[in-house]
Amino acid sequence: MGKVVGLGNRLGTIEVTADADVTCINPGGQTPPPWTERIVGYGFTEPITRNGAQRFDVIASPTGRDCPNANWTLDVLRIYNIQATVTR
Repeated sequence: MGKVVGLGNRLGTIEVTADADVTCINPGGQTPPPWTERIVGYGFTEPITRNGAQRFDVIASPTGRDCPNANWTLDVLRIYNIQATVTR
């Protein structure tokens, strides 16, 4: 969740990119070494109602490889190099 200001009274979209260190945890609890993934997410603002300021939510997911199968759990260890672009 975030907040942007200075938008006027228009709708907008927000694109967020970041790097993340991720790993997968297998059903036995074993964790292989982590790797770096690029995360991309998009959020959409609602109509601006508060003097050009609007809160937003971003849904993001890694863009690279997945865990070996659906029994493994993806674990995000660290997120960094976060960049956001607002388009109105």
